[in-house]
Formats: sequence, structure tokens, C-alpha cells
Amino acid sequence: MHRRLTAALVWAAATVAGGGPDAVAQTIEYRVKAGFLHHLIRFTRWPSSAFDTAEAPLHLCVIGGNPFGRYLEAIDGRRSGARSIAVCEVALDRVSDCHILFVSRSENGRLDQILAAVADRPTLTVADIDRFAARGGAVNLVTRLGRVRLEVNPDAVRRAGLNLSAAVLQVAKIVRTGR
Repeated sequence: MHRRLTAALVWAAATVAGGGPDAVAQTIEYRVKAGFLHHLIRFTRWPSSAFDTAEAPLHLCVIGGNPFGRYLEAIDGRRSGARSIAVCEVALDRVSDCHILFVSRSENGRLDQILAAVADRPTLTVADIDRFAARGGAVNLVTRLGRVRLEVNPDAVRRAGLNLSAAVLQVAKIVRTGR
């Protein structure tokens, strides 16, 4: 009942805003993807050197057009262990400050430049761009048949010096670049 009501409200809001059914589907899709980002925080371990102090916040950043709307606001300020989560939008010159970097589809043309900017950083790169993991990103959120699936590039995760839970790897499609 609660899910039906939520779906009806989302559909109504998007329809009133003039978005129609496609906007409703995208709204629901990015609500789900925001949930995936939150769970990825819980299932990723960063080296202590990734933070200035033991209490420093974990920065979840978006580069490019923010497709999440207000859904990431629900994560902002929440805690993951001893750390609070700080959500922000960043430009290319600030991606090195991010612990998780969501690369928006609008940045597909600059993807190589963005990945190079965090290449030596403990940053979990995430996107929903075609072939993102194969191109060197860590996690790709792929929507197929109305369901969000994970593609994980363990080589990219390892290069970033991060540990991704075996539970995530078990449900993900593994994509390797060999770099």
C-alpha cells in the first residue's frame, strides 16, 4: 500500500511538472540509484589516509548535471560509522576532495579527464554511463528491464586503494580493464 501511494505521488508530481511518464521513470530510477550510493558507502572501506582526521566527513560528490534532484539530500548529514556524509556538487578541479564521485552522463565527453584527475586518489568512482566500468570507472549503475544492476571493475577499486565488500562483488557483474 505504501509503495503504491509513493509511486502515485511521484507520478502525480512529475505529471503536474509536465514531465509525463518518462520523467516519472527517471525520477524513480534516480531515487533507487541514490539508495545504491548510500549502500556503497556502507560496503566500501577507505584507508585512514583518505581522511584528515578520524572524524572527518566522507564526501559524496556529483560532477556534472545532478540527475538525483533532492534524493541525495536524504543522505547528506547521515552517518556511516564515525563519519558524517557530506553531499556536494563539484567541478573538475575539486574531484580530488571526493571519497565517492558520481560522474553524471553530461560528463561522458570528459570521462577520461575526470578519471585521470582521481587516478591516484582513494576515490570510488560511480556513474551510469555506458561502458563506464570498462573504461576504468569503479562502479557502473546499469538500468536494464527497469532494474538497477551493478557492474564493478575490481581493478579500478584496487587502484584506488579501496576495499569493496565481497557481498557487493557477489551481486555485481565483474568488468575488468586489466590496467
